[in-house]
Amino acid sequence: MGTRQRILALLAAVAAACVAVASPHAALRVGVAEDAAKGYADGGDAFLSQLTGSGLSVLRLTVYWDPTQPTTIQEKASLDRALPVAEARSVTVILSIVPQRATSISSTPNGPDLYAAYCVQVARTYPWVKYLLVGNEPNQPRFWRPQFDASGARVAAANYLQVLSRAYDALKAADPAINVLGLGLSPRGNNRARAVSNGSTAPVTFIRDLGVAYRASARARPIMDYAAFHPYPNPGAAADAPDKGLQWPNAGVPNLDRLQQAFWDAFHGTGQPLFGEGAAGDGVRWIFDESGWQTETRHAVGYFGDENTQTVSEEVQGLFYADVIGRYACDARVAMLLFFHWADEADRDRMQTGLLRADGSAKAGAPYVRNAIVGGCRGAATSWTHATTVAGARVSWKKARWFSLQAEEEFTYRASLVRLGGSRKAGGSVARTITGTTKAYWKVWPRLRGFKLRPGRYAFAVTLRSAMNPERETSFTGGRFTQR
Repeated sequence: MGTRQRILALLAAVAAACVAVASPHAALRVGVAEDAAKGYADGGDAFLSQLTGSGLSVLRLTVYWDPTQPTTIQEKASLDRALPVAEARSVTVILSIVPQRATSISSTPNGPDLYAAYCVQVARTYPWVKYLLVGNEPNQPRFWRPQFDASGARVAAANYLQVLSRAYDALKAADPAINVLGLGLSPRGNNRARAVSNGSTAPVTFIRDLGVAYRASARARPIMDYAAFHPYPNPGAAADAPDKGLQWPNAGVPNLDRLQQAFWDAFHGTGQPLFGEGAAGDGVRWIFDESGWQTETRHAVGYFGDENTQTVSEEVQGLFYADVIGRYACDARVAMLLFFHWADEADRDRMQTGLLRADGSAKAGAPYVRNAIVGGCRGAATSWTHATTVAGARVSWKKARWFSLQAEEEFTYRASLVRLGGSRKAGGSVARTITGTTKAYWKVWPRLRGFKLRPGRYAFAVTLRSAMNPERETSFTGGRFTQR
Protein backbone atom coordinates (compact mmCIF):
# COMPACT_ATOMS: atom_id res chain seq x y z
CA MET A 1 0.00 0.00 0.00
CA GLY A 2 1.44 3.38 -1.02
CA THR A 3 1.66 6.49 1.11
CA ARG A 4 -1.44 8.07 -0.44
CA GLN A 5 -3.49 4.91 0.08
CA ARG A 6 -2.31 4.68 3.70
CA ILE A 7 -3.36 8.28 4.34
CA LEU A 8 -6.78 7.70 2.75
CA ALA A 9 -7.22 4.58 4.89
CA LEU A 10 -6.33 6.56 8.01
CA LEU A 11 -8.83 9.29 7.05
CA ALA A 12 -11.52 6.64 6.72
CA ALA A 13 -10.60 5.12 10.09
CA VAL A 14 -10.72 8.51 11.82
CA ALA A 15 -14.10 9.27 10.26
CA ALA A 16 -15.45 5.88 11.29
CA ALA A 17 -14.29 6.46 14.85
CA CYS A 18 -16.64 9.41 15.14
CA VAL A 19 -19.68 7.13 14.86
CA ALA A 20 -18.35 3.94 16.43
CA VAL A 21 -19.54 2.50 19.72
CA ALA A 22 -17.33 3.34 22.68
CA SER A 23 -15.05 0.64 24.03
CA PRO A 24 -15.26 -0.65 27.61
CA HIS A 25 -11.45 -0.54 27.96
CA ALA A 26 -9.87 1.81 30.48
CA ALA A 27 -8.93 5.03 28.75
CA LEU A 28 -5.39 5.50 27.53
CA ARG A 29 -3.89 8.61 29.09
CA VAL A 30 -2.26 10.91 26.55
CA GLY A 31 0.12 13.78 27.18
CA VAL A 32 3.36 15.44 26.16
CA ALA A 33 7.01 15.59 27.12
CA GLU A 34 7.58 19.34 27.31
CA ASP A 35 10.35 20.92 29.35
CA ALA A 36 9.33 24.39 28.19
CA ALA A 37 6.70 24.22 30.92
CA LYS A 38 9.46 24.91 33.45
CA GLY A 39 10.18 28.31 31.91
CA TYR A 40 6.82 30.02 32.33
CA ALA A 41 6.51 32.75 34.96
CA ASP A 42 2.98 31.57 35.76
CA GLY A 43 4.20 28.01 36.33
CA GLY A 44 2.71 27.00 33.00
CA ASP A 45 -0.88 27.74 33.96
CA ALA A 46 -1.85 29.02 30.50
CA PHE A 47 0.09 26.22 28.83
CA LEU A 48 -1.63 23.58 30.98
CA SER A 49 -5.00 25.13 30.20
CA GLN A 50 -4.24 24.60 26.50
CA LEU A 51 -3.05 21.09 27.21
CA THR A 52 -6.09 19.92 29.16
CA GLY A 53 -8.39 21.69 26.74
CA SER A 54 -7.01 19.45 24.03
CA GLY A 55 -7.75 16.30 26.04
CA LEU A 56 -4.17 15.78 27.24
CA SER A 57 -3.61 14.92 30.89
CA VAL A 58 0.04 13.89 31.37
CA LEU A 59 3.22 15.99 31.41
CA ARG A 60 6.78 14.71 31.48
CA LEU A 61 9.48 17.04 32.80
CA THR A 62 13.21 16.45 32.94
CA VAL A 63 15.16 16.86 36.18
CA TYR A 64 18.91 16.73 35.66
CA TRP A 65 21.42 15.26 38.09
CA ASP A 66 24.80 16.99 38.20
CA PRO A 67 27.45 14.83 39.93
CA THR A 68 29.44 17.96 40.80
CA GLN A 69 26.41 19.10 42.84
CA PRO A 70 24.93 15.72 43.77
CA THR A 71 22.39 17.08 46.29
CA THR A 72 21.33 20.22 44.43
CA ILE A 73 18.03 19.93 42.56
CA GLN A 74 18.67 21.48 39.18
CA GLU A 75 16.18 24.19 38.04
CA LYS A 76 14.46 23.92 41.41
CA ALA A 77 12.90 27.37 41.21
CA SER A 78 11.27 26.46 37.89
CA LEU A 79 10.03 23.13 39.25
CA ASP A 80 8.70 24.86 42.36
CA ARG A 81 6.57 27.05 40.10
CA ALA A 82 5.42 24.42 37.62
CA LEU A 83 4.68 21.32 39.70
CA PRO A 84 2.05 22.79 42.06
CA VAL A 85 0.20 24.25 39.06
CA ALA A 86 0.12 20.87 37.35
CA GLU A 87 -1.12 19.29 40.57
CA ALA A 88 -3.88 21.90 40.87
CA ARG A 89 -5.00 21.19 37.31
CA SER A 90 -5.03 17.40 37.91
CA VAL A 91 -2.28 16.85 35.33
CA THR A 92 -0.23 13.74 36.05
CA VAL A 93 3.47 14.57 36.12
CA ILE A 94 6.31 12.20 35.24
CA LEU A 95 9.73 13.36 36.38
CA SER A 96 12.52 11.95 34.25
CA ILE A 97 15.68 11.98 36.38
CA VAL A 98 18.48 12.27 33.82
CA PRO A 99 22.25 12.40 34.44
CA GLN A 100 23.67 15.72 33.23
CA ARG A 101 26.17 13.95 30.99
CA ALA A 102 26.34 10.49 29.45
CA THR A 103 29.23 9.58 31.77
CA SER A 104 27.92 11.31 34.89
CA ILE A 105 27.28 8.05 36.75
CA SER A 106 30.02 5.85 35.33
CA SER A 107 32.75 8.43 35.97
CA THR A 108 31.61 9.33 39.50
CA PRO A 109 32.77 7.30 42.50
CA ASN A 110 29.73 5.71 44.10
CA GLY A 111 27.70 7.16 41.22
CA PRO A 112 24.72 4.76 41.38
CA ASP A 113 24.18 5.38 45.10
CA LEU A 114 24.51 9.16 44.75
CA TYR A 115 22.06 9.14 41.86
CA ALA A 116 19.59 6.99 43.83
CA ALA A 117 19.82 9.37 46.79
CA TYR A 118 19.10 12.27 44.44
CA CYS A 119 15.98 10.50 43.13
CA VAL A 120 14.75 10.21 46.73
CA GLN A 121 15.55 13.86 47.36
CA VAL A 122 13.46 14.89 44.36
CA ALA A 123 10.61 12.59 45.41
CA ARG A 124 10.53 14.00 48.93
CA THR A 125 10.66 17.58 47.65
CA TYR A 126 7.60 16.98 45.44
CA PRO A 127 5.71 14.23 47.27
CA TRP A 128 2.59 14.50 45.11
CA VAL A 129 4.56 13.34 42.05
CA LYS A 130 4.25 9.55 41.94
CA TYR A 131 5.90 8.71 38.60
CA LEU A 132 9.71 8.83 38.36
CA LEU A 133 11.67 7.65 35.33
CA VAL A 134 15.22 6.42 35.95
CA GLY A 135 17.43 7.79 33.17
CA ASN A 136 16.73 8.34 29.50
CA GLU A 137 17.60 6.12 26.52
CA PRO A 138 20.36 4.12 28.26
CA ASN A 139 20.84 2.21 25.00
CA GLN A 140 22.18 5.36 23.30
CA PRO A 141 25.68 6.83 23.81
CA ARG A 142 24.28 10.35 23.71
CA PHE A 143 22.69 9.69 27.10
CA TRP A 144 24.54 6.68 28.56
CA ARG A 145 28.17 5.64 28.35
CA PRO A 146 29.91 3.34 28.08
CA GLN A 147 27.79 1.22 25.77
CA PHE A 148 30.69 -1.23 25.23
CA ASP A 149 33.88 -2.08 27.07
CA ALA A 150 37.40 -2.10 25.61
CA SER A 151 36.92 -5.60 24.23
CA GLY A 152 33.73 -4.62 22.42
CA ALA A 153 31.37 -6.42 24.82
CA ARG A 154 28.04 -4.75 25.61
CA VAL A 155 27.99 -3.31 29.15
CA ALA A 156 25.30 -0.60 29.11
CA ALA A 157 22.44 -2.77 30.40
CA ALA A 158 24.48 -4.34 33.21
CA ASN A 159 25.59 -0.90 34.38
CA TYR A 160 22.07 0.45 34.08
CA LEU A 161 20.79 -2.41 36.26
CA GLN A 162 22.98 -1.16 39.11
CA VAL A 163 21.47 2.30 38.82
CA LEU A 164 17.87 1.18 38.29
CA SER A 165 17.84 -1.37 41.11
CA ARG A 166 19.35 1.03 43.64
CA ALA A 167 17.00 3.83 42.64
CA TYR A 168 14.04 1.44 42.85
CA ASP A 169 14.95 0.24 46.33
CA ALA A 170 15.64 3.75 47.62
CA LEU A 171 12.42 5.21 46.20
CA LYS A 172 10.24 2.36 47.46
CA ALA A 173 11.79 2.71 50.93
CA ALA A 174 10.99 6.42 50.88
CA ASP A 175 7.43 6.00 49.55
CA PRO A 176 5.99 2.64 48.42
CA ALA A 177 3.34 4.51 46.40
CA ILE A 178 5.94 5.86 43.97
CA ASN A 179 5.82 4.28 40.53
CA VAL A 180 9.32 3.61 39.23
CA LEU A 181 9.68 3.70 35.45
CA GLY A 182 12.57 1.80 33.93
CA LEU A 183 14.25 1.65 30.53
CA GLY A 184 13.04 4.67 28.51
CA LEU A 185 14.65 3.01 25.50
CA SER A 186 15.30 4.44 22.07
CA PRO A 187 13.64 2.34 19.34
CA ARG A 188 16.91 1.85 17.49
CA GLY A 189 20.44 0.60 18.14
CA ASN A 190 23.13 -1.02 15.99
CA ASN A 191 24.88 -3.37 18.49
CA ARG A 192 28.19 -2.36 16.92
CA ALA A 193 31.01 -1.48 19.27
CA ARG A 194 33.21 -0.39 16.33
CA ALA A 195 30.55 1.65 14.56
CA VAL A 196 31.86 4.77 12.85
CA SER A 197 29.29 6.75 14.83
CA ASN A 198 26.65 6.12 17.46
CA GLY A 199 27.74 2.71 18.71
CA SER A 200 24.52 1.77 20.49
CA THR A 201 22.41 -1.13 21.76
CA ALA A 202 19.19 -2.27 20.10
CA PRO A 203 16.17 -2.27 22.44
CA VAL A 204 15.50 -6.02 22.24
CA THR A 205 19.17 -6.71 22.92
CA PHE A 206 19.24 -4.23 25.79
CA ILE A 207 16.27 -5.92 27.50
CA ARG A 208 17.94 -9.29 27.03
CA ASP A 209 21.21 -8.01 28.56
CA LEU A 210 19.30 -6.44 31.45
CA GLY A 211 17.72 -9.81 32.20
CA VAL A 212 21.06 -11.59 32.07
CA ALA A 213 22.53 -9.09 34.55
CA TYR A 214 19.44 -9.34 36.77
CA ARG A 215 19.68 -13.13 36.96
CA ALA A 216 23.42 -12.99 37.62
CA SER A 217 22.81 -10.59 40.52
CA ALA A 218 20.50 -13.14 42.24
CA ARG A 219 18.10 -10.29 42.95
CA ALA A 220 14.61 -11.39 44.00
CA ARG A 221 12.86 -7.99 43.97
CA PRO A 222 11.41 -6.03 41.04
CA ILE A 223 13.38 -3.27 39.37
CA MET A 224 10.49 -1.37 37.74
CA ASP A 225 6.73 -0.86 37.94
CA TYR A 226 6.36 0.48 34.40
CA ALA A 227 8.51 0.07 31.31
CA ALA A 228 9.16 3.21 29.27
CA PHE A 229 9.85 3.22 25.55
CA HIS A 230 10.08 5.72 22.67
CA PRO A 231 8.17 4.45 19.61
CA TYR A 232 9.48 6.86 16.99
CA PRO A 233 9.29 6.22 13.22
CA ASN A 234 12.24 5.48 11.00
CA PRO A 235 13.86 8.93 10.45
CA GLY A 236 14.80 7.89 6.94
CA ALA A 237 11.20 7.04 6.00
CA ALA A 238 9.02 9.52 7.86
CA ALA A 239 6.10 9.07 5.47
CA ASP A 240 5.70 5.46 6.60
CA ALA A 241 2.45 5.10 8.53
CA PRO A 242 2.50 3.90 12.17
CA ASP A 243 1.73 0.34 11.13
CA LYS A 244 5.19 0.13 9.52
CA GLY A 245 7.49 -1.07 12.26
CA LEU A 246 11.25 -1.51 12.48
CA GLN A 247 13.23 -4.69 11.89
CA TRP A 248 14.35 -6.89 14.79
CA PRO A 249 16.17 -6.23 17.13
CA ASN A 250 14.80 -2.70 16.86
CA ALA A 251 11.16 -1.87 17.46
CA GLY A 252 8.59 0.68 16.32
CA VAL A 253 4.96 1.50 16.99
CA PRO A 254 3.48 -1.91 16.03
CA ASN A 255 6.25 -4.05 17.54
CA LEU A 256 5.11 -4.28 21.17
CA ASP A 257 4.81 -8.06 20.91
CA ARG A 258 8.54 -8.19 20.13
CA LEU A 259 9.43 -6.06 23.14
CA GLN A 260 7.06 -7.91 25.46
CA GLN A 261 8.53 -11.20 24.32
CA ALA A 262 12.02 -9.86 25.02
CA PHE A 263 10.84 -8.85 28.50
CA TRP A 264 9.35 -12.30 29.09
CA ASP A 265 12.52 -13.99 27.86
CA ALA A 266 14.60 -11.80 30.15
CA PHE A 267 12.58 -11.99 33.36
CA HIS A 268 10.23 -14.97 33.43
CA GLY A 269 10.67 -16.98 36.60
CA THR A 270 12.28 -14.05 38.46
CA GLY A 271 11.10 -11.46 40.96
CA GLN A 272 10.37 -8.92 38.22
CA PRO A 273 6.67 -8.92 37.19
CA LEU A 274 5.91 -9.42 33.50
CA PHE A 275 3.40 -7.94 31.07
CA GLY A 276 -0.12 -9.28 31.34
CA GLU A 277 -1.15 -11.87 28.76
CA GLY A 278 -4.27 -12.26 26.69
CA ALA A 279 -6.19 -8.98 26.78
CA ALA A 280 -5.25 -8.31 30.40
CA GLY A 281 -3.32 -5.30 31.60
CA ASP A 282 -2.15 -6.66 34.92
CA GLY A 283 1.55 -6.75 35.69
CA VAL A 284 4.02 -4.34 34.12
CA ARG A 285 2.54 -1.76 31.72
CA TRP A 286 4.00 0.53 29.11
CA ILE A 287 4.48 4.26 29.39
CA PHE A 288 5.56 5.65 26.03
CA ASP A 289 7.08 8.88 27.24
CA GLU A 290 8.25 10.04 23.80
CA SER A 291 6.91 9.67 20.28
CA GLY A 292 6.37 11.92 17.31
CA TRP A 293 6.56 12.70 13.60
CA GLN A 294 8.26 15.88 12.45
CA THR A 295 6.34 18.24 10.16
CA GLU A 296 7.34 20.28 7.16
CA THR A 297 8.09 23.91 8.12
CA ARG A 298 9.56 25.46 4.95
CA HIS A 299 6.75 27.99 4.58
CA ALA A 300 6.00 28.50 8.27
CA VAL A 301 7.11 31.54 10.28
CA GLY A 302 9.22 31.37 13.41
CA TYR A 303 11.69 28.70 12.30
CA PHE A 304 15.36 28.86 11.32
CA GLY A 305 18.17 26.58 10.18
CA ASP A 306 18.10 23.41 8.09
CA GLU A 307 15.94 20.32 8.61
CA ASN A 308 17.84 17.21 9.76
CA THR A 309 15.35 14.48 8.89
CA GLN A 310 12.39 13.61 6.68
CA THR A 311 9.06 15.25 7.47
CA VAL A 312 5.33 14.88 6.83
CA SER A 313 2.57 17.42 6.38
CA GLU A 314 0.71 18.73 9.42
CA GLU A 315 -2.44 16.86 8.44
CA VAL A 316 -0.58 13.57 7.99
CA GLN A 317 1.08 14.09 11.37
CA GLY A 318 -2.35 14.48 12.96
CA LEU A 319 -3.62 11.36 11.22
CA PHE A 320 -0.60 9.37 12.33
CA TYR A 321 -0.98 10.57 15.92
CA ALA A 322 -4.65 9.63 15.88
CA ASP A 323 -3.75 6.20 14.54
CA VAL A 324 -1.20 5.63 17.32
CA ILE A 325 -3.67 6.77 20.00
CA GLY A 326 -6.37 4.47 18.64
CA ARG A 327 -3.96 1.54 18.43
CA TYR A 328 -2.68 1.85 22.00
CA ALA A 329 -6.10 2.70 23.45
CA CYS A 330 -7.09 -0.88 22.59
CA ASP A 331 -4.14 -2.39 24.46
CA ALA A 332 -4.59 -2.68 28.22
CA ARG A 333 -0.82 -3.09 28.59
CA VAL A 334 -0.33 0.55 27.53
CA ALA A 335 -1.00 3.07 30.29
CA MET A 336 0.24 6.35 28.79
CA LEU A 337 1.38 7.82 25.48
CA LEU A 338 3.30 11.11 25.37
CA PHE A 339 4.18 13.12 22.29
CA PHE A 340 7.46 15.01 22.17
CA HIS A 341 6.78 18.03 22.24
CA TRP A 342 3.67 20.16 22.68
CA ALA A 343 5.18 23.08 20.72
CA ASP A 344 7.83 22.89 18.00
CA GLU A 345 11.39 23.99 18.61
CA ALA A 346 12.26 26.90 16.32
CA ASP A 347 15.62 25.43 15.27
CA ARG A 348 14.94 22.98 12.43
CA ASP A 349 17.95 20.98 13.57
CA ARG A 350 15.91 20.10 16.66
CA MET A 351 12.38 18.63 16.90
CA GLN A 352 9.27 19.82 15.07
CA THR A 353 7.00 17.08 16.38
CA GLY A 354 4.63 19.29 18.38
CA LEU A 355 0.95 20.02 17.93
CA LEU A 356 1.70 23.74 17.94
CA ARG A 357 3.97 25.61 15.53
CA ALA A 358 6.94 27.59 16.80
CA ASP A 359 4.79 30.76 16.81
CA GLY A 360 2.23 29.09 19.11
CA SER A 361 -0.50 28.54 16.52
CA ALA A 362 -2.19 25.15 16.28
CA LYS A 363 -1.19 22.75 13.51
CA ALA A 364 -3.73 21.38 11.07
CA GLY A 365 -3.56 17.92 12.62
CA ALA A 366 -4.31 18.97 16.21
CA PRO A 367 -8.09 18.30 15.97
CA TYR A 368 -7.42 14.69 14.96
CA VAL A 369 -5.56 14.15 18.21
CA ARG A 370 -8.36 15.47 20.40
CA ASN A 371 -10.96 13.41 18.53
CA ALA A 372 -8.83 10.28 18.89
CA ILE A 373 -8.45 10.81 22.64
CA VAL A 374 -12.19 11.27 23.05
CA GLY A 375 -12.88 8.26 20.83
CA GLY A 376 -10.56 5.89 22.70
CA CYS A 377 -10.50 2.27 21.60
CA ARG A 378 -12.88 1.61 18.69
CA GLY A 379 -11.99 -1.97 17.93
CA ALA A 380 -11.23 -5.28 19.55
CA ALA A 381 -8.98 -5.49 22.56
CA THR A 382 -5.36 -6.25 21.71
CA SER A 383 -4.32 -9.70 22.87
CA TRP A 384 -0.81 -11.00 23.41
CA THR A 385 0.67 -14.23 24.74
CA HIS A 386 4.34 -15.05 25.10
CA ALA A 387 5.79 -17.35 22.47
CA THR A 388 7.55 -20.65 23.03
CA THR A 389 8.92 -20.90 19.49
CA VAL A 390 11.32 -18.92 17.31
CA ALA A 391 9.68 -15.87 15.69
CA GLY A 392 9.04 -16.43 11.99
CA ALA A 393 11.05 -19.66 11.84
CA ARG A 394 10.76 -21.43 8.52
CA VAL A 395 12.54 -24.00 6.42
CA SER A 396 12.44 -24.24 2.64
CA TRP A 397 13.12 -27.70 1.27
CA LYS A 398 14.57 -27.63 -2.23
CA LYS A 399 15.11 -31.35 -2.03
CA ALA A 400 15.07 -33.66 0.94
CA ARG A 401 18.78 -33.09 1.41
CA TRP A 402 18.95 -29.37 0.38
CA PHE A 403 17.21 -26.76 2.46
CA SER A 404 17.46 -23.21 3.83
CA LEU A 405 16.61 -21.79 7.25
CA GLN A 406 15.33 -18.33 8.13
CA ALA A 407 13.67 -16.52 11.04
CA GLU A 408 12.58 -13.05 12.15
CA GLU A 409 15.09 -13.01 15.00
CA GLU A 410 18.65 -14.16 15.52
CA PHE A 411 18.82 -17.92 16.06
CA THR A 412 21.09 -20.89 16.44
CA TYR A 413 20.40 -24.08 14.55
CA ARG A 414 21.23 -27.74 14.76
CA ALA A 415 20.61 -29.82 11.66
CA SER A 416 21.08 -33.55 12.23
CA LEU A 417 21.28 -36.00 9.38
CA VAL A 418 19.62 -39.14 10.69
CA ARG A 419 20.26 -42.58 9.15
CA LEU A 420 16.95 -44.34 9.39
CA GLY A 421 16.39 -47.94 10.38
CA GLY A 422 14.68 -50.49 8.27
CA SER A 423 11.19 -49.80 9.61
CA ARG A 424 8.95 -46.92 8.52
CA LYS A 425 8.97 -45.42 12.01
CA ALA A 426 10.95 -42.26 12.60
CA GLY A 427 14.20 -42.92 14.36
CA GLY A 428 17.68 -44.10 13.72
CA SER A 429 21.22 -42.98 14.35
CA VAL A 430 22.65 -39.50 13.82
CA ALA A 431 25.17 -39.66 10.99
CA ARG A 432 26.32 -36.04 11.04
CA THR A 433 25.26 -32.74 12.68
CA ILE A 434 25.65 -29.18 11.39
CA THR A 435 25.37 -26.22 13.78
CA GLY A 436 25.51 -22.48 13.38
CA THR A 437 24.16 -19.04 14.24
CA THR A 438 22.28 -16.78 11.83
CA LYS A 439 21.09 -13.19 11.97
CA ALA A 440 17.44 -12.20 11.73
CA TYR A 441 15.98 -12.28 8.21
CA TRP A 442 19.13 -13.88 6.75
CA LYS A 443 18.79 -17.14 4.87
CA VAL A 444 21.31 -19.90 5.60
CA TRP A 445 21.85 -23.14 3.65
CA PRO A 446 23.40 -25.78 5.94
CA ARG A 447 25.81 -27.98 4.03
CA LEU A 448 27.50 -31.30 4.67
CA ARG A 449 31.09 -30.88 3.56
CA GLY A 450 33.82 -33.50 3.33
CA PHE A 451 31.45 -36.28 4.28
CA LYS A 452 30.48 -39.24 2.13
CA LEU A 453 27.14 -40.85 2.88
CA ARG A 454 26.92 -44.59 3.29
CA PRO A 455 24.14 -46.25 1.36
CA GLY A 456 20.86 -46.13 3.22
CA ARG A 457 17.74 -44.10 3.98
CA TYR A 458 18.13 -40.66 5.59
CA ALA A 459 16.20 -37.60 6.75
CA PHE A 460 17.17 -34.25 8.28
CA ALA A 461 15.91 -33.22 11.73
CA VAL A 462 16.36 -29.47 12.24
CA THR A 463 15.95 -27.42 15.42
CA LEU A 464 16.12 -23.62 15.60
CA ARG A 465 16.57 -21.89 18.97
CA SER A 466 16.16 -18.22 19.76
CA ALA A 467 19.47 -16.51 20.50
CA MET A 468 17.59 -14.33 23.01
CA ASN A 469 16.16 -17.32 24.87
CA PRO A 470 17.27 -20.87 23.94
CA GLU A 471 14.17 -22.23 25.69
CA ARG A 472 12.21 -21.10 22.63
CA GLU A 473 12.69 -23.55 19.80
CA THR A 474 11.10 -24.67 16.55
CA SER A 475 11.76 -28.06 14.95
CA PHE A 476 11.33 -29.38 11.42
CA THR A 477 11.76 -32.80 9.86
CA GLY A 478 12.57 -33.19 6.18
CA GLY A 479 11.46 -35.82 3.74
CA ARG A 480 13.25 -39.12 3.50
CA PHE A 481 15.78 -39.79 0.80
CA THR A 482 17.88 -42.77 -0.21
CA GLN A 483 21.61 -42.82 -0.78
CA ARG A 484 22.51 -45.67 -3.09
